[in-house]
This record gives sequence, structure tokens and C-alpha cells, in this order.
Amino acid sequence: MDEIVGHSQACSFFDRAISAAKLHHAYAVFGPDHVGKTVLIERVIGQILHTPSDHLDAHPDFVRVRRGVDEKTGKERTDIVVGQIHALQSALATRPVLAPHRVAFIEEAALLNKTGANALLKTLEEPMSRVVIFLRTTHESDLPKTILSRVQRVRLSLVSAEAIASMLVRLGASKKEAQEFAGASHGCPGLARTLLLHPADHEARARDRAQFEEVLALPLAGRSLYLSRALPKGQPRAKALELVELWEDVLRARWHASGFGAPQTAVLQRLFQTREALQRNAPPVLALEHTLFFV
Repeated sequence: MDEIVGHSQACSFFDRAISAAKLHHAYAVFGPDHVGKTVLIERVIGQILHTPSDHLDAHPDFVRVRRGVDEKTGKERTDIVVGQIHALQSALATRPVLAPHRVAFIEEAALLNKTGANALLKTLEEPMSRVVIFLRTTHESDLPKTILSRVQRVRLSLVSAEAIASMLVRLGASKKEAQEFAGASHGCPGLARTLLLHPADHEARARDRAQFEEVLALPLAGRSLYLSRALPKGQPRAKALELVELWEDVLRARWHASGFGAPQTAVLQRLFQTREALQRNAPPVLALEHTLFFV
């Protein structure tokens, strides 16, 4: 079971709500990738259902919603469809079996398609008794305003390098490794954990970071060449999403000292739009090319 690193304010917020039996009917948890949103949500759900967080999927009062498989193609869908929300509504309409509540966790809530989001909105507008719904996504702007207005919002911030390094030492890292990986994670404990447990990923990420730093100084023609080398020919979508995450990581680190202004905010918004487009099946090379020229 992964531990929660940082986020003491959010933990206390949920602890108080559970202790006082004053849970809201729906929460949206936001924050950067790998900052610990899933770990925190599952820990809170475990408290509500009185079960270990790594046993949630076996609990009769828990429903997890994630992208399903397209029956025609056999491939993972690019969105969460209305049929999944209808199935969720049916599951939540029954009385809890073991716990005081039924609890739902909608992963990648940004991928709700329009009809799915509208169906969920109806549930949020007329909350069921003894039901709690959690939505997870990166940015508040991922969700329609109509949904945002009907949930309690919980934002997770980046975690201090010291807290991440302490976590890595507990996992068996040397102090030198812990400091190195904590710095490379830029406030995201999940990424630091991955770098420790999969050293090859750390080396590859370091190479990718160095390449991108060099690309930022190149003219547009040179940037196109970089993309042709960075994306594999077979299935580039997963790699494209990794690159968008890495680009944002590098740029945030660059701007950390100088601060964020309107130009930086515009770049981050473009990266968010690119990630969303990739998740919705946009051509990877085209999506990344437009973004790379923008930054």
C-alpha cells in the first residue's frame, strides 16, 4: 500500500468530515500528475468503507469507473461513455451492503464525454442518500462548470523535496539517491517512487529532459527533427503523453525562480489542451508539433 506523502491539510479535512459524519455527496480532487491524488482518494474511501485501501475493488459498496474497452475494436476507449455512468447510477441506487455508504471513484474524470457528463450532472443535482462520489483529474478546467458547482473541490499541491526524500529513504534508498530522485520528481511523490524502483526510467527521463532543454534553443526546423526521433513509429500515443508531462516538468522548473506570468500560463494551458487532445485520439505527431512550436 503506497503511503500518502504530504497533503496533511487535505487528510485533516477528510478526517474531520468522516469523524463528524458530515461527508459531502461529491468531491473533485485536483493536482499535478503523480502528486498523490489516487493514493489519497483511495485512503479516504478505505476509511469510509472500513476496509484497507488496497482491497477496495473487492468491497460490495465500492464502484470504480475508468475507461472501458470498445467492444468493436477491442481497444481501450478514449473516453468515459454515458453507459458507464448509467451503470454507476444503478449500482449506487441500491442500499449499502456492509458500510454506511456506497462510494464511487471516477478516475480520469476529464475523459467523461458530453453525454456522460450530463448524466453524471443529474446525479449530482439530486444526490442519493448514503452515497459519496470522488472525481479525479489534473485541472479544475477539465470538468464542466456545472459539475464543478456541485462538488467540493480539493486541490493537492506539490510536495516538498524533504518529505519526498524521507519517503524514499523509508523505501530503501540511500540518502544520495533520495535527494537525487526527490529533486528530479519536482514535487511529485509518485514520480519519485517510480524513479527509485525503476532506475532505467530515471536514466531515460534524464536523457529526455536534456534533449528537450537543447530543443528549446533550436529554430522551428530543428524542433521538427527532434519530434521525428522522439516518437516511436509503432504506438506513439503513450510516448507522446509522456513527453507532454516531461515538457511541463522542464518548463515549470525553469520558471520556478522567475515566477509565472501570462506567457507561462498560456504555455501551460496549451500543454493541458495537448494532453486532452491526445487522450481523445488526436494524431500524436501533429498535436505535439503544434505545441512544440508554441513553447
